[in-house]
Amino acid sequence: MNSFAEKKEIPTTDEYLKVSLNEVLDRLNKNPSGVQSEEAFVHAVITVRNAMITEKLTKWLIGLTAVVAIATALLVVVPFIASSLEDEKMESKIAETQAVHESMQLEVVALKSEVLELKQALSVLNNQMQKHSDQLNKDTMR
Repeated sequence: MNSFAEKKEIPTTDEYLKVSLNEVLDRLNKNPSGVQSEEAFVHAVITVRNAMITEKLTKWLIGLTAVVAIATALLVVVPFIASSLEDEKMESKIAETQAVHESMQLEVVALKSEVLELKQALSVLNNQMQKHSDQLNKDTMR
């Protein structure tokens, strides 16, 4: 007698909404209270349960749709952000390389200048050596 389907008195709406749908259907089939109006009420309860379930599912669907929309937006935006970050990295590497190249060019110019000065100094030394050699040859010939 403590089963919902076999209860003699008509249950409250809350009781109908709290028990499982199988128990509600069992009560509808057994009709222990013998009241025909309870059948219409049970149909109304089932309709309300259906509406409650539909409402929950709709909320879930809206939430999942929002998640999908956000994920789609991220899939569209992330490649642009990632490529712009890569571009920035490449530009900084290019700037570094250019700076190193310019410093190397300055060093090459300085080395060329130094080599030119050394050539001039060598030429002066060769001239001086030639003069001394000529002078020695003159002295030894006398």
